[in-house]
Amino acid sequence: MKKNMNIIIYTYMGVNILQKLADILANAVLTVYLLAKGFSYVEITVFWSVYLASVCIFDFPSGAFADRIGRVKSYYGGVFLSAISYIILLISFKRYGYICSYFIKGIGTALMSGSLHAWFGSEFSHEQYKKYLGRIKLYEIVIIVPVVLALTTIKEASAENILYIVIVIQIIMGICAAIILPDNKGAIDTYFKVSIAGLKNVFSTKALILGLSMSIVSYVLFTVFNLFWQPYAVNIGVKLSFFPLLSAINIFISSATSYVISRLKIPPFVCMNISYSFFVAGFLSLLWKSENNILGLICFWVLYSVASGVLFITISCIINENADNNNKATVFSVISSVCSLITIVFQPVVGVLMQEGYSVLFTATLGVLCVVIVISNLMAYGRKK
Repeated sequence: MKKNMNIIIYTYMGVNILQKLADILANAVLTVYLLAKGFSYVEITVFWSVYLASVCIFDFPSGAFADRIGRVKSYYGGVFLSAISYIILLISFKRYGYICSYFIKGIGTALMSGSLHAWFGSEFSHEQYKKYLGRIKLYEIVIIVPVVLALTTIKEASAENILYIVIVIQIIMGICAAIILPDNKGAIDTYFKVSIAGLKNVFSTKALILGLSMSIVSYVLFTVFNLFWQPYAVNIGVKLSFFPLLSAINIFISSATSYVISRLKIPPFVCMNISYSFFVAGFLSLLWKSENNILGLICFWVLYSVASGVLFITISCIINENADNNNKATVFSVISSVCSLITIVFQPVVGVLMQEGYSVLFTATLGVLCVVIVISNLMAYGRKK
């Protein structure tokens, strides 16, 4: 029995690592592949908008779907849909085919979102969940970082081959999950009742409300980070060839931090403040100088990576520990969909602030962070009382 349990646990960890690997490989070559097919950046942006819209539409109902039919079934269904989307992408020769591909990819992402973590959190104790989630981040350092560094050699001609590799990885993930992982379900009510129960669970539990607020901060700051760092780095003289190295450093530091936090018994409230403090220090470092602030960027990169690592493990554990087992996948989906909607609203705001200047963006971000820190601490204090 212990041997079978070890196989199940290592399959769970292996599937998670393969998913991260597939996502990194696909995201690294999709733009290159589409540009080689003759699409403009504007058209590629439209494809991604279709993908985000699809995720937002299906993210919330996918949680109730997973709780009703089985979390593992939902997961490998999403994996196979994602693989199908890449197959459609590779065989398409008209614009509508590419739009269809990104729409199906969004459905697949929504079905995968939170379902496997909900399954593991319902199957094992909270201590085991935290332990193995941290171990996954440790293994990511060994497997993912070399892959990210190897992406510097990718050319247009090899982008298609990389996508075929992604399809193979996803098929392996789906087969392993379907055959090895024993499924579990949540509530047996209708989809509507399960969805409402998940919503009530999130907005009536103070710990989950705090987890939701932390998730929103994580999503929004990642949007700010994702939109500004590449043009900002180019603007201060960082060569494009260093970008994969920076990404590798980010993964290494954030994953190592998540692993360390998973081994320590630090209260979520303390972890939240540690993370927010590092975020504040990171954006302050970007305001040191107005020109050629390479040192500031390096400091930000390290501080942001540490903060992200702390926040990831803290949010995951808060949701797993406080969500009802009957609608755990729904709770993950509710939080994910709320964060996605807020992020979509914030994206144009970030764009406008970037046009005003990077110092304006960084100052505004710091102001919002300070307000969030005050409100979050008041919420946490109220929860203790």
